[in-house]
Formats: sequence, structure tokens, C-alpha cells
Amino acid sequence: MGFIIHNYHQFRRDVHFALFWKLVPGLCFVVNQFILQQTIRTITRAYDLRSAGSDTQMERDFIMFLGICYFVNFLLEYKGDIEFQKLKLGGKAARALRVACMDTAIQLTPAFEETFDVGRIMKTSEVAVQNAVEDTWNGCFRVS
Repeated sequence: MGFIIHNYHQFRRDVHFALFWKLVPGLCFVVNQFILQQTIRTITRAYDLRSAGSDTQMERDFIMFLGICYFVNFLLEYKGDIEFQKLKLGGKAARALRVACMDTAIQLTPAFEETFDVGRIMKTSEVAVQNAVEDTWNGCFRVS
């Protein structure tokens, strides 16, 4: 939890944008359901009007409008995915954590440098950094 809080404070602006862009697919789903509901209602109403011999031009125009709204909704959802990927939060967090691990490794006293192999420490740190970022930090933004 401390890692998440630390990263939140370090990347506050990016985290807010990430949360916003992660809300977009859910909102697009709700809008998509509304569009489909209105399409079904309009088609049903047009079918009833056509059976009665009335003109259905207004319903056809409304269905075209709903089609345009559906396409715009799709583009907005795609834009949300692209903008979230552009934030590269995982890379920023991994870089910050790697720097912190390097600072710790550099501060080893000569006695500990003889005991612990610096290359091995760095490999272990890299694996730990990757696991921490993937499981903890990126997990905060995983919806599924």
C-alpha cells in the first residue's frame, strides 16, 4: 500500500488523468446501451408507423443520428485507451523504483560489497522492481 501511496504522490497529475481515462470505457458502455435502446425503440415505432401507412422519414433521420452517435462513442472509447497508454505509468514507476534501488546499492559499505555481489543485487532488484510495478502499481488501474 505504501508503494501505491508513494507513486500517487509522485505522479499525482498522471494518476488523475489515468483514472479519468479508465472511466471512459465504462461511460461509453452506458452510452452505447442507451443508443441501442433508442435504436430499438425507434425501429419499433417506425415499423408501427409504416404499418399504419404514415411517413417514417423522421425515424430514419433519428436512426442516422444514432449511428453517428454510436461511431463517436466508439472513437471516444478508442481515444481513452490510447491516452491511457500514452501516460506510461508503469514505466515511470519502474524508473523511480530502479533509481531508489541503485541509490541503495551504491551506498553499500566496502565490507558488504565483499559479501554481496553488486551484479547479483542489481538483478534481484530488477526482478523485484518489475514484480512490484506489475502486480501492485499497474494492478490499481486494471479493471478486469
